[in-house]
Amino acid sequence: MTTTPTDRDRQILDHVYRYRLTTREFLQREFFPDAGDSAVSKVVGRLVGAGWLREYRLGNGVTYCVLGRQGREAVGAPAKRGRPFTEQSFPAAYGFLAFCVGQSVRRLTSAEFGTAFPELCRERMKTGGYYVDARQPAGRLGTVLLDRGNHPKQVLHKLDRLLVQHYRSPGFVALIQAGRFCVTIITAWPVKQRLLETAVKLAVHGPARVEVTTVPELQAFYRRI
Repeated sequence: MTTTPTDRDRQILDHVYRYRLTTREFLQREFFPDAGDSAVSKVVGRLVGAGWLREYRLGNGVTYCVLGRQGREAVGAPAKRGRPFTEQSFPAAYGFLAFCVGQSVRRLTSAEFGTAFPELCRERMKTGGYYVDARQPAGRLGTVLLDRGNHPKQVLHKLDRLLVQHYRSPGFVALIQAGRFCVTIITAWPVKQRLLETAVKLAVHGPARVEVTTVPELQAFYRRI
């Protein structure tokens, strides 16, 4: 049994730590683009067997991985990172992973956020829900709002609360006014994206950037509206 992770193993563990979970499909996209399912299964089986990862299955059949005890120790993650997700908590983390991989942006760990944006950190602030888009000038900071199949008015209400929270911070206000902060609403269906884009255009005024994007992987969890 492997007692020391290889370089690729370490990259996979860092990936799971960054996104809190992963699936075999995303591991294949990120680390094995030219390999078949069997190669991915072999690596995942080895990492699970050695305790680097743990694998769980949701009621709808979706299988995912989180850090195992060995993996948490290797990357310095807290014990809670090894807990299974619930049917309610899984889509948010899964949607964030799918969005980042699909858009080629990177979720920031809390440590990375504190190092890169110390002026934005406040006491008891949750700093694990942000991403950085290196494709934008100066590296635009963003956060994600998940549409759980709600009516657009409900999504706008959540968006308003989220923007108010960020407008309370002078540091975030400076980023917003400079066009370097974005709230991305992720939804499961293209038709819902169009509805939300229209609603946002009518309701949101001022310098705050709000974008809406479809994350097809969420269709397994939310019905089409």
